[in-house]
Amino acid sequence: MTKIKGFPAGYAPSVPLKLVIREDTPYRSPGVGLSPGHYEAVRDGDKWMADGVELEVLMPRFGHPDAQAEGGVSVHISRTDTGRVVERIPYTPSEWVETAPGEFDLQKPVGMRRWLYTQDVVEVLEGAKEATQKVTDAQLDLSEERERVEQTIQASEQKMADIERDTAQTAAQITQQQEANNAATAMNIGRRTALKVALVGAAAGLYNIISGDDAGQVWERLDNGGVVRRPELEAASAKQLQQVQDNLQLTRADLLTGTAGVGKPPVTQILADGSVFSIKPKADQKSDKGIIFDWTPTTVAMRNYSGAVDAAWFGVTYDNTDRGAEFQDAIYATPAGGVLRIDGRFLSSRPHQVNKPMTIVGGSMTEHMIVYLGCDGLTLAPLPAMGLRDIKIAQATRHEITPNTFTAVKCFGANNQRPSEHKYSSILLDGFQTGYQSNYLWASTFDDLRTYGSQIGLDIGGLSVNNFVKSSSILVATQDGSRGVRIRGIDLVTGSAVASEGWVFQQNLIYGGEYNVEMLGVAHNTLTDNIIDFAGRVGIMVQNSADNFAGNHTISGNYIALNGMNGQANAGIRLLNAIANWQNAGNRVLGNYVMTYAGVTCPYGILADGSESKNDLINNNTVRGFTAYDIKGVKDNNQTAIGNSVRSGLQYPVYDIDHIANNN
Repeated sequence: MTKIKGFPAGYAPSVPLKLVIREDTPYRSPGVGLSPGHYEAVRDGDKWMADGVELEVLMPRFGHPDAQAEGGVSVHISRTDTGRVVERIPYTPSEWVETAPGEFDLQKPVGMRRWLYTQDVVEVLEGAKEATQKVTDAQLDLSEERERVEQTIQASEQKMADIERDTAQTAAQITQQQEANNAATAMNIGRRTALKVALVGAAAGLYNIISGDDAGQVWERLDNGGVVRRPELEAASAKQLQQVQDNLQLTRADLLTGTAGVGKPPVTQILADGSVFSIKPKADQKSDKGIIFDWTPTTVAMRNYSGAVDAAWFGVTYDNTDRGAEFQDAIYATPAGGVLRIDGRFLSSRPHQVNKPMTIVGGSMTEHMIVYLGCDGLTLAPLPAMGLRDIKIAQATRHEITPNTFTAVKCFGANNQRPSEHKYSSILLDGFQTGYQSNYLWASTFDDLRTYGSQIGLDIGGLSVNNFVKSSSILVATQDGSRGVRIRGIDLVTGSAVASEGWVFQQNLIYGGEYNVEMLGVAHNTLTDNIIDFAGRVGIMVQNSADNFAGNHTISGNYIALNGMNGQANAGIRLLNAIANWQNAGNRVLGNYVMTYAGVTCPYGILADGSESKNDLINNNTVRGFTAYDIKGVKDNNQTAIGNSVRSGLQYPVYDIDHIANNN
């Protein structure tokens, strides 16, 4: 049996504390049977009493992890007067060990016990405890007291060296397991001002101040988000940090900048200026898990982090200079699923590759931007969960001023690798020939997307399904070949026929273009409550491709106005399908307002003239300003026109429609 003793450092004996031990699965050991799954006791002096009896629990022997332990164990310590948990110590079966035979001392540092698993190290730390406590109590000068602590430890120096040699492999393993948690600790301690910090060994949640007024202090980040000073560890941590310097011949400047010199062996986990560096053996290529900060012939320094990544960490400056290479480094360093933040305007003479799921954010599409100097912008890997938010991607010279062949954002998937769940919000794509281009995009959203000065706003291909565009402004130049939105039923890479469907456009401004909207060889899409303005040849064109029919679209509640393009205006809405398909139930053209601007000559308001444009419903539209027919179909195609307001003053405003009623 093991007795629980002691109480957490930093709490006076007068503080009323309660201890609760919980086992996920009761402890089982051969010949012993099951232990209770819950212990609860209140401290009496230095003992933890349950019903007047000193608390005893079943534990493995000191230093011998017990394979019979089942499930996890956690120790909770709370104040009995407030109920607030002041310490929580979780364990796994392999770490569920006593601090000494027959004893579990809560004053022993859990992190260091996990690290070394030896009583000797605990004894060494205890040897320094009394001196370091004097520093705290008397608030003496740290450097003077640290010398006395060092003298206490020197007697055990050889013993510590043997321990460190025997446990080096364990320490390395724990370092690797705790790497992410250590980075999170450093990024969230809230003590960045004028401080340089370094990790203490492999103890999770611990960090050491190595410069500034608090130099020499050791702090621990608690599970509840708070921090507590650990004076009992300060002597040992100071010695450890000195050993790092001695072993690697690092200067103080090296520690503060996280760099390594020629011939120095690898360093692990040096923190400086709020960033973490792991100096590792040099590989032939950059790793996408970090960014090369400095290198020697044999090592590279990789920067790691937690939380949102700031591009400025990697050298991006907002002074109107070319920082394309630095921004690519920041992209490589951002973790999968992470956020990369920019905080101003910078230039880039190179395109950028985004090679993992991540979100790039600014703060405003007018103030936070990347200006590309004669090259493409961002190419996103065909992966899920990509995103852009509150940012402007601009070309230095707009396409409408000096034509270019560049694309602001592109994401090309394939049939077996489909990008999905992308989110584009409040982004401005300015001056590229093509604003956004994608192949095989699935289940993604565009909210407040803006394209300016392009030839094509959105260019979509591949089997792209169930995507939503809303509250966006897509503005393109009115010229031959220009499109506000173009969705094609072909693979943009192979040219093979595929069937895109399920696109929803709602409450957008789509301005300019030979065709403002072109649906080519696609079906089952919706355009609702959009402004289709200053159309050149056709406002909305629905047409079959060489292999795919075009039908089953819902076009409702849109404002469509033609400004003409060199006298080539043709129709506000045109349905031109010549391929039969058993799925074709017809298009629904309902409640649109279709018109021409003054002086524009355009023959048709709504033209459904494909040989297989069958079963179309053209109802409750308002049409005016056309010269041939307000609404025209194909006889015997089972088309319907009911309740339309035809205002062009034509002799036959509705023509070649099989079912006509109440059009006036």
